[in-house]
Amino acid sequence: MPMILYDASLNGVSIHTLAEEIILRDIVENPADMDIQTSKRSMHAGTRETGRTRRKLEIDLVFVAYTQDSRRRAEIAGLVAAWANEGGWLTVNTRPGVRLFVRPTTMPAQGSALRWQEDITLTLTAFEQPYWEDETDTTRFNRDTVLDEADGLYKTSQVIKPAGNVGKVPVTCFAYNMGENPLTYLKIVVDETMMEFKNMNIEGGGVFGGWFSLDYTPDDILQIKNVRDDNDPSLMRYRTAESSDDLIARCNVKNQIHVYADSMLNITFFARGRWL
Repeated sequence: MPMILYDASLNGVSIHTLAEEIILRDIVENPADMDIQTSKRSMHAGTRETGRTRRKLEIDLVFVAYTQDSRRRAEIAGLVAAWANEGGWLTVNTRPGVRLFVRPTTMPAQGSALRWQEDITLTLTAFEQPYWEDETDTTRFNRDTVLDEADGLYKTSQVIKPAGNVGKVPVTCFAYNMGENPLTYLKIVVDETMMEFKNMNIEGGGVFGGWFSLDYTPDDILQIKNVRDDNDPSLMRYRTAESSDDLIARCNVKNQIHVYADSMLNITFFARGRWL
């Protein structure tokens, strides 16, 4: 049997663990689907680009089921389809250290029963977040806010410098209310973006109290929660109208972060590098 050169895993499970007859022959990263907006140039030839958006990224996993038994080949195609069916985090050994959240868009079919060495293709597509991202957080810091008696707020400042080559990436955070009183006000500034929350009621007490969490689901939906409140965890309704949609930091640049709160917080910020 040929030596294994390529490997791909979904949610930590390698395709080669599904059946010993599987040989992953190729990993094909197709050109990203781009939406490019243009407008006419007044009194000139040509057009002017006004914007571009990366819409999706497709990955083809090309494999063979190394058996002449057509029934076994059909069984293997089914095993791969079941492995891919729910999608998840894709990692490949051709891009070490990064991952991509994907869904299946073309399922494998065994093809010709006669030509048993023919390639079988599974296509996985990243829709919501079509960039590779670091498997581990690239930047973080952990620091308590300090009371500024001039205005009665607890404050801290720091910088964050995400990796990546996409220009900008979202920033997430996690905070414990270390004070004795509830946290009702919080303002976070990251570079040119800001989120402000009013009239919350996050219980004090450190790790035994309320936890403020701002992060994203695997399919890139923002969620802001009081982790310790099982009855009403969402804090989205407390975000002010002036707030940015996301907290954004520029890649490979030291971005200033400022925090203002009406209770002492122990707060940690995270950013994952994203890659074309």
